[in-house]
Amino acid sequence: MRMKRSEKILVVDDDEKNRTLLHDILTLQYSVKTARNGQEALEALSSEQFHLVVMDIKMPVMDGLEACSIIKSIPGYMPVILITGLRDTEHKIKGISAGADEYLGKPFNTFELLARVGNLIERKRLFDKMEQVIKDIDTLASYSQEEMQRYDAEQFSFPQSVPKLFERFLYDPQDTIKWGNEYFITISPSYLKTDNQLFWKEKKELKQKAILLPEKIWDYLPAGKLIIQSSDDKDIKELMENSLRVVLSRSFDFKNLFAYVENKMGIVAVNFEGIETRFHAILFKEIALIINFFRTISIQIKEINDAFKYMISALSRAAEAHDDETGNHIIRVNEYSKLIAEQLGLDRKMIDILYYSAQMHDVGKIMVPSEIIRKPAPLTKEEFEIIKTHTIHGVKILGSSSRLSVAREVALYHHEKYDGSGYPSGIKGENIPITGRIVMLADIYDALRSKRPYKRPFTHPEAVACIVNGDGRTSPGQFDPFIFSFFKRKAHLFEEIWETLKDEQVGGQG
Repeated sequence: MRMKRSEKILVVDDDEKNRTLLHDILTLQYSVKTARNGQEALEALSSEQFHLVVMDIKMPVMDGLEACSIIKSIPGYMPVILITGLRDTEHKIKGISAGADEYLGKPFNTFELLARVGNLIERKRLFDKMEQVIKDIDTLASYSQEEMQRYDAEQFSFPQSVPKLFERFLYDPQDTIKWGNEYFITISPSYLKTDNQLFWKEKKELKQKAILLPEKIWDYLPAGKLIIQSSDDKDIKELMENSLRVVLSRSFDFKNLFAYVENKMGIVAVNFEGIETRFHAILFKEIALIINFFRTISIQIKEINDAFKYMISALSRAAEAHDDETGNHIIRVNEYSKLIAEQLGLDRKMIDILYYSAQMHDVGKIMVPSEIIRKPAPLTKEEFEIIKTHTIHGVKILGSSSRLSVAREVALYHHEKYDGSGYPSGIKGENIPITGRIVMLADIYDALRSKRPYKRPFTHPEAVACIVNGDGRTSPGQFDPFIFSFFKRKAHLFEEIWETLKDEQVGGQG
């Protein structure tokens, strides 16, 4: 017994005997629904999905020619076979002009009808696949365009961009194939590690896990072309079944594999249903190229960020050397500042920026004469006025780059005090940027703990007492109240950072 296929056919004829005959012939292989005229056919097509329409021409209410013309004006592809007892050339031309894909006269040959139906359903299947691939490529192109329009080097994340790509690609509630059991694996150059990611849909949600692929997988994935492997290939079947079984923690039935890899980076699709190689080759290549593009951007951003942070560190070290201050002072100030920022509840991006910006607080000292910076005695009033200019010089040195905006704040405001007694502008309270208020306390604590030509290093209890009680050089009112309260409660955390990063230092005026 031949198994009935899942495709649905709409039979349209006002004659009940003809409808019954067509229904009985076609229902052996397909699902069939009937209608009595063109108007009923259009109503059925608007509420259900069909793969083919078999329709008479002469019918009341709306004839087959008019209905065919309307059907063909609807976006997409719906094949139509017109069947009629009118054999004259004029009606055949009208049928073709209305867009009919086939034209059969009555009485028709059953086997010819089934052959033409089969061919048109296959044509629709291929058209639908091609249309879906075009839609998918358009989705990928739109996503890539959106990513570039909102591109921000400081926020771009390769690990976040790829899942969003698959979310877009897999989300189509009208496409049942994409809600099936297909799995996608992104292949990265570090294929021996768990850097490769597995994506799939489960209960309408995108799932993601790292997957360890065996090195032997590359024997089956040559670069630059679409690879197709079926379950008949025992070796690839065993490799993929084992890898996926480990990740999914359940049995896995391997059916097929499709892959496109370029420079050992790309995409592998497992159990992708209904694939048509001619159409999907470009789709898989497009996904692989987008992933490659994102990866390249990510690598370049990392290289730029590494160079940027190295430049900041080198500039900070240069300022330290000018100050004759060696060791881990700037590293500790970074750590104290991060600790305070986290306690204040600043967002993660700001915390990260402050973490590498805090070390720039004294960069302007490069412009202050070294004999003042390194003077092993109290400064005169005139000398102190000169040393205060390092805040202004710091802003000039750091320039106008948006990436250094926080560093400029730190350089300019880290000597301003909450009570308005600081410099260079004497502003007070929350008019001082939070970054300046944070680094001010961090810098003072480390300066008290450090050995300088004009002072011995303070112990932790001495430094805490100096900050909490004041000693003429400091007073409680100069600190942000919340930061001050946190320091009093958690001063031991500052000591832990000091003990971890302490060193022997000699230095100048702070």
